[in-house]
Amino acid sequence: MGYALLPSARGRGYAREAVAGVLTYARDVLEIPHVVAIVSPHNATSIRVIESLGYTRTEMVVAAPGADPVWLFQVPQ
Repeated sequence: MGYALLPSARGRGYAREAVAGVLTYARDVLEIPHVVAIVSPHNATSIRVIESLGYTRTEMVVAAPGADPVWLFQVPQ
């Protein structure tokens, strides 16, 4: 999942609500037991969103060849 918000919509909880809804759908409807997240290390706002949903930063990973490293977040099992 990716998201972007217009400046006028930022800081209103929309990203957190959307991410929480997708995670609930993944768990309850699709029955995906473990969902991870990747976030650019420079995106402090998205890091706060994912951490507010119980995710913990685990390590830096390269998601695709030649891409910049990103933080990998997981929910502790």
